[in-house]
Amino acid sequence: MDRGIWAICYDVAGEHAAEYLDWFHHVHIPEKLARPGYAWAAHYALTHGGSGYLALFGAAGTHAFLNPSPGQLLARQSDETRRFMGMRRNSTMCILAEEMRVDGPAIAQRGPAMTPGPVVQFGNYNAASVAVEDDLGAWYAQERLPLLAALPGCIGARKMLASVGAYKHAILHEFTSLE
Repeated sequence: MDRGIWAICYDVAGEHAAEYLDWFHHVHIPEKLARPGYAWAAHYALTHGGSGYLALFGAAGTHAFLNPSPGQLLARQSDETRRFMGMRRNSTMCILAEEMRVDGPAIAQRGPAMTPGPVVQFGNYNAASVAVEDDLGAWYAQERLPLLAALPGCIGARKMLASVGAYKHAILHEFTSLE
């Protein structure tokens, strides 16, 4: 089971996008998946409300992404990797541990090795107070996730907490299509 996700949001300037994407899909993803514990990788172009990309890597837990850590990986990058990583703009990342998960009616359409569905909605946030966290936790557990578990076209949803990153909470919705 995949209970850990490393999420990276970033943009790439248009003049570098084709070269970067070719490297990312044919070199970088295979290198990541060759590391112990990495289970799957997914890459999405952001469309509604933004531009750029979302890269997701899945593992049994966060340990796979912390041994070695992103900072340690940065110090070991090859010149080629450094060049392509330098093409990223406005990059943010977080390493997430799953807190809650529901499967939707379209669960059979989840990708191999638990790869997320073809369309995702990803968000992260910090709550204003402990009381707000209490309310949000109850809302996800009692209302939002049960609703998604019955929503046609929903593959599933995961509520996560950050081990590393600027935001404490994250949510990943998986769908079969934008509709």
